[in-house]
Amino acid sequence: MKNIFFLSLLCTSATIAFAQKPVAGDMAFTFGATGINTINVTSDFGDMGTLLFRYYLTDEWVARVRLDLLISNDKFDFTSDTSGAGEHDITKNTMVSLHLGVQKNFGLTLKRLEPYLAADLVFGTGKLNQTDNATDFDHTNSFQVINEPGSTTNVGLVFDAGFNYFFADHFAIGAEFGYGIQYSSTGEGSVKTISTVGNVTTTTTSKTGSFKSFALGGTGATGLIMFTVAF
Repeated sequence: MKNIFFLSLLCTSATIAFAQKPVAGDMAFTFGATGINTINVTSDFGDMGTLLFRYYLTDEWVARVRLDLLISNDKFDFTSDTSGAGEHDITKNTMVSLHLGVQKNFGLTLKRLEPYLAADLVFGTGKLNQTDNATDFDHTNSFQVINEPGSTTNVGLVFDAGFNYFFADHFAIGAEFGYGIQYSSTGEGSVKTISTVGNVTTTTTSKTGSFKSFALGGTGATGLIMFTVAF
């Protein structure tokens, strides 16, 4: 039993010792999650899950396709047992972003470390800050506001800096930070208010205007903690 244990340990140590970085013709899948948020560039979009595909054109140049997906549904629900007063709030966000880019690797003579710079064109669409806020004053009186924003479309250019550390043959952990410019367009939305007083319910609906913006940061500007599998 001890021999088997030491043999397994030796094989594992050998794998780590000869950790191999991807080379020309290799492909890699990277799974990432926002985790480097101290700069707070993702405050408009919350936490995102990321899937990144890379194809190594050469040892130095890599083509990249990245998908960011945000789906959140936050709820707050409180009701008093006696008076019927309460608060019922829902906030929803949905955003999908596609990145198309190229990556330049450095440190080609390094055995395990792969530092790099990259540039991505970013295209995103979705709806942000859909809210439904309801207040119950008692059993018969309430007020509700439903905000249904228009669809948001983003186009941007993001510059990335990151690294992968290959702790085993074609397996790596790493991090990436991106920052860029973004043009954003949001269509017309609506706000509905529903007021109930006794047995009388009044509903009103108003339109919200569309708007456009241009800013630094924006969609795709994220700090990622990553796990990569190459083959």
